[in-house]
Amino acid sequence: MDDLDEKSITVAIQDLKNAVSTLSNKPIKSKDSWRETNHWIKRGSTFSVEIMHWTREKLDFSAGNVEISVDVSHQWNVYLYVYPKFPLFDLFNNCKDANSLAVGELFHGGITLFEKTYKTIKIGCDYSHYRDDMYLESAPLFDGKHFQPNRSVLCDAEQLFSWAKEREGV
Repeated sequence: MDDLDEKSITVAIQDLKNAVSTLSNKPIKSKDSWRETNHWIKRGSTFSVEIMHWTREKLDFSAGNVEISVDVSHQWNVYLYVYPKFPLFDLFNNCKDANSLAVGELFHGGITLFEKTYKTIKIGCDYSHYRDDMYLESAPLFDGKHFQPNRSVLCDAEQLFSWAKEREGV
């Protein structure tokens, strides 16, 4: 391929972006655009469990021999939020404490997020570990009316909800 001028490269890149956008049925977003997420929340009296889904898009372009690589992966997170009236609230001081209360083993790949404020403790995990390809390729399921979370992620969230519900009644 002969050397291309800057205008030709710009046009080729735009054509490729349009083609990728058409193939994926969604617009290519710039880095500073809003990201769409899906959330599912189940609440107890003193806690809640949230499943979050979002996509990560990566587009690589090179000049000259115009190349493109598209990498769209589905990202999944599960979070446990506990509030001051949760019986174990004062025992959650850090990630180590959460693991010692046996909640850590309920998180896929272990706890990867721990945040504590005076009103909320947020403990979470992600499904982006080595050998988690099945999750990265798993979009939310559509039942004809609503999107539903990945079944395996939902099962993990249900187990976490059950664990918190049992302790809520203590």
